[in-house]
Amino acid sequence: MPETEIASESVTELTIDDETVTGGGEDVLATLSDRVESVDPDVLFLNTSDLIPVLFQQADRLDVEFQLGRRPGWQ
Repeated sequence: MPETEIASESVTELTIDDETVTGGGEDVLATLSDRVESVDPDVLFLNTSDLIPVLFQQADRLDVEFQLGRRPGWQ
């Protein structure tokens, strides 16, 4: 994820594996959540841990369901 998006707390672009996903905030969250669930809900490699709270804050702002992994929320 570009650092500028972490600072702005608005995620509209992510690279998942070697694929760049772009779009509205809801679309990016849905694509990421679906990919994690279908590939391996127990393993998530990130370039920065700062991404996790930003993703969940964006989901709250947009009032959309968002989950990474088997358990709701994040620690």
